[in-house]
Amino acid sequence: MICGYMISCSRCGKDAVTLIRYSGAHLCKRHFNEFFIKRIRKEIRWQVDLRQKRNIAVAVSGGKDSAAVLWSLKEILGKNPE
Repeated sequence: MICGYMISCSRCGKDAVTLIRYSGAHLCKRHFNEFFIKRIRKEIRWQVDLRQKRNIAVAVSGGKDSAAVLWSLKEILGKNPE
């Protein structure tokens, strides 16, 4: 909420929950999650070849960043990756 009014999502018009500073886009929860997953997927593809069968290790500290990485991997790889 800025100056007493809600900012709308740049994509759908719903109430925005965040601002992507470098682009100036305001995003609702749904569009932020899509944006976040797309960025994580791009970074994983750049660093890891997922076509090869591999185990992926994630160091977990118990903080919000670790939780976000685990959630992202689940979304990208599916619930039961083999």
